[in-house]
Amino acid sequence: MYAGVMQFTIQPGQIDNAIKAWNEEMVPPFTKLPGWKGAYMLTDQATGRVISIGLYETREYAVGAADVGLIAESFAKLRPYLSDEPVRSMFEVTGHFPG
Repeated sequence: MYAGVMQFTIQPGQIDNAIKAWNEEMVPPFTKLPGWKGAYMLTDQATGRVISIGLYETREYAVGAADVGLIAESFAKLRPYLSDEPVRSMFEVTGHFPG
């Protein structure tokens, strides 16, 4: 499994709006992609720092999400709330311990 990880910062006072946009507008189009396995949004309410993690079956599917322009299109919905440009990284998921 592979993870596409986006890191960015939300403007002060906009974290609730960004969370709502992420849940209602940004993530739903990804659920239709082949190889989609899920997503997480990690937030630090005090600093506005956010880590968004999208999970994919293979590296090819993770790369494909960027190639179809869906990432850029979906982040346009968060743009009004961002205080910096998102930085994307990709990782292989090499460990997982279900709770």
